[in-house]
Order: sequence, then C-alpha cells, then structure tokens
Amino acid sequence: MRSPPYFKHTFHVGEQPTIISLHSFKDEINELLSLAPDLDARVTITISSFSGDLQYKIYRYSSQVYEADDKRFIKVSAEGQSVVEGAELLLMQMSNPERSPTKLEPLISGGTSTGHYLIPQVDKSDDSWLIVPSENSSTNFRAKLLVGHDSNGLVHEVVPEGTTQIHSLQKAVQLYHPRFNTNVISEVVSQMTDNLQHSGWEFLVKLYSNYQNLSLTTFQVWRDIVANPKALLLCFYRFEANPQFMARIESEFPVLWQVTSPQLYIETYQQVMNWLENKGVDKKYIKMIADPWYQSILEHIPGLSGELVSYLMTNQMNQKLRLPASIINEAGKNWLQDLLRDNSETDLWPESNGYDLKRWYQNNSLGQMQIESLHSFQNSVIYLPIFLAAVSSGKAELSDIYDESTTAIFKLKQVRDFDPNWFSSMYTFHLLKFSDLI
Repeated sequence: MRSPPYFKHTFHVGEQPTIISLHSFKDEINELLSLAPDLDARVTITISSFSGDLQYKIYRYSSQVYEADDKRFIKVSAEGQSVVEGAELLLMQMSNPERSPTKLEPLISGGTSTGHYLIPQVDKSDDSWLIVPSENSSTNFRAKLLVGHDSNGLVHEVVPEGTTQIHSLQKAVQLYHPRFNTNVISEVVSQMTDNLQHSGWEFLVKLYSNYQNLSLTTFQVWRDIVANPKALLLCFYRFEANPQFMARIESEFPVLWQVTSPQLYIETYQQVMNWLENKGVDKKYIKMIADPWYQSILEHIPGLSGELVSYLMTNQMNQKLRLPASIINEAGKNWLQDLLRDNSETDLWPESNGYDLKRWYQNNSLGQMQIESLHSFQNSVIYLPIFLAAVSSGKAELSDIYDESTTAIFKLKQVRDFDPNWFSSMYTFHLLKFSDLI
C-alpha cells in the first residue's frame, strides 16, 4: 500500500517547553494541499512523543457555504459554529470574469443580520455561477457552485450536451462538467497554444486580475493550463513573467519542470517573438521585451543551472563544456564528494524508487558520468538527476520508473530539492550530453 506524502521534523524537548510556530510549516502544508484536486482536502499534523500522539486536521478553508434544508437560503458555517460572522459573499459568473460580481446581502431580522442569504435566482442559460468570498471578507470560505434553477427556484444540476468545435474558452467554461464533459476546456487550451492572440489568454488575465484572492485550484481552467506544459510556458509570457503569478502556480499545483524538453523552452520563446512581430512591435524592440520575460521564466524554474539558462537564452553551447570523458568523470567524483560532505550530518535522505533508479543507470549506456553510490539510501538523490535528464532529452520515459501521480511528483521534488547544487550540476551536464550538445 502506497504511503501518503508527508514531511517529517524532529524536535528535541528538554525540561522547558519548546514552542514551534505552526506558521513555519505553511509552505509545506500548502505543498501537500496542492497535491489534492479536491477543494475539501485536508492535511493532518501528528505530534508524536513518549506520552502518545496528538493529531490536528488543517483544511484549505476555515468555512463552507451550506444550503438550508429547503434550498432557498444559504449560510457560511464552520466546525463548531452554525453561522460565521464577517463573511462577505459575492456571486461571480464563471464564464465572464470581467463582469463585476454581485454582492449578496444578508437577511436582516430586527435590525440584525441573521447570517443567512437568499440563494440568487440565476438562469441556467447563463451558465454556471460561483459564490465566493470578497477580498474584504474576514472569513475565507470554500467557493460554492450554482448551476441554475428550475421553475420552482430550486438548485439543480445541468448536464451539458456533448459538443465539438468549441473555440472560445468562455464557451468551454460554460459547457464544462466534471463528469459529463471533462475535456472541453483542455481542448480549447490546446488551441490556445497555437495562437497567442486567442481570446482565451485575455480571459485568463481577467480571471487572475479580478479574483486573485481565490485559490487558483478553484477554477478548472487553471488545472488544464498546468496539465499542458506548452500552455503553461506561454501563460507565463502572457502574464509578462509576473513573479507572484509564477510562484502561485508552483505552490498551488504539483509541477515538475525537469521532464520538459529544452526544445520546448526555445520554441515557445520563438513563438512569443513571432507574436510580438505580428502585433506590429518594432523589430528593434522585440528582443528587449521578450528576453527579460524569457530569462525571468528560466530563473524561476528550480533545478536549471546558469549554464543551462545561458544555452536556452542564446541557443549556443559553451565549447569549454566539451571535455574528455576522463575529465568529466573526475568532475563527477568531485561533485559526489561535495554532496556527501555537505550532507554528512543529515539523518534522512529522501527516497523515491532508488533501487530502480540505480538499476536503470547501470542498464543504460548513454554516455553518463561514471559514479557509484556507497549506500542504498543515497540512490535516489544520486541517480535521479541523470534519469530526469534522460526523460527531458527523450532518451527515457518517466513511466519507465514512476507513474504520473501527484504523490510521485511530490517525492521527486523532495529528492530534487535535497541538494540543489548537486541536482542542477548533474541534471545540466546529462541533459546537454543526452541532447548531443556536448
């Protein structure tokens, strides 16, 4: 049985209490939540000691919107609180993020808010709607989906008819259904990768601009963008390499860049250059606009060394990297010694299919460095950058060892980030080697 992804920390407690801030684990909690597409996902914190275990459950949202029994009223509730005060509710039209949302006013009784709201009467022909918290809401509750009403004013599900030849992201969002029409958004996203003038890009800009306070995972469209590597890279360009946006993508979704072909970076950069030219930008300004975006995107991606970024930026290889195998193998041994020395006091090395990685390394002759792990618990850290370089260059498939589950990606990122210097050096050399560039 596969163990769930987790982080583990050890704290030594003496006679005096040790105070640990929960906020210090915020990034790790968010990373674990990013692995689950379910907005209701939770993270369990277990505190183990000689006296036993304590468990605390942390949810993505502190509150939820609930319908009353007659389905005519809604309220915001949390565990232990029938009605949560301070919530500000907005009604947004999912397919039209540019449209100003409608504020929902609470029902008043005797001059006091009851904490209940009348369910908005939205026409099912106007597509799906979301009840979301405003930026000023003191309570961050889970978005509530409305899909229209029947003649009696009761909420019901609308099953969209299957259709083809949808070209608008707005229309795709209208027709999307998580059970009956799951691919309609991803098909439009695929079209967008061939056309940077596609109206869908402006749709995404408006969606992010007007609803930055909401988790990106609230919207299926972001999930389908992230699932398409070319679309995600082009999206970074259309957002002008906004560092906050790129960081949110990285923290809210399980993204592993080290399976991406280096050619894709070059092709999307050239596509952006052509797009700027077709827009009428003066040729002498095109590189001045595109190059800073390109560099920011590449420097944002973890695991890419300066040498690799330089190659991707210039499409030219530093000839000094073309060295005899004997010198390369000696360099590999030196890097390995640095890895072992720098982590000699580390109690736990991350592990992910280390035995399979070493066996793959031993069974494939692709011109890789000749290195040898001393202990089996080091296998994943030592051999993963070589394997992922083979995947990126088309010499191997991720499925040769791993599945594409979010749990697998989580473990691979843990291995990658264990020693960034080791990973980037080994990954860069082998990616260039396997791509016949050195």
